[in-house]
Amino acid sequence: MKTVDDSAEIDLWWGSYSGWSMLPSFLVCVFLTGIIVVLVGIFESREWAPWTITGLVWPLWAIQLARFSYRVFTRNYRLTSRTLYCDEGFWCTRKTLTPLAEIRTTWIRFRGFDQSLGRGDIVVRGDEDQVLVILECVATPSKIAEKITRHATTVRNRKSSETETATPSAPATPDAS
Repeated sequence: MKTVDDSAEIDLWWGSYSGWSMLPSFLVCVFLTGIIVVLVGIFESREWAPWTITGLVWPLWAIQLARFSYRVFTRNYRLTSRTLYCDEGFWCTRKTLTPLAEIRTTWIRFRGFDQSLGRGDIVVRGDEDQVLVILECVATPSKIAEKITRHATTVRNRKSSETETATPSAPATPDAS
């Protein structure tokens, strides 16, 4: 029968930036595209209208899709049995490795429409309320924050019990009375 090695690091959760968090900015792009089409239709000749629309709309959507791709494909989060990993970026990657034993609390921060979309930022704090890392625009943030806190508490409790058992108590001395 196979047993799990206690020293092995096990994946507990793997996630990334939620693309749904960008829904409001995509709706703004749709609205701006509509305004461009209407204004070009009013002020531009039929001959040049398609080219003008393409010239104005293409950069708008190219920038929006670049923002979306960068956020979704470069922000990855991973919770293991010992560490919270955060990777960010294509070329200049910023990696944050936070041992679970250092995590004290987590709380959720909502911006704009995040809460209505079921998305939010998880702010991970350590000793003295120091911000260790922020997991941006995560789906179901309350469940994940609870999981991080629960596992961090388990690791801290395990470490403190190991410390107590590793420290021998002083031998009892007989009374000299």
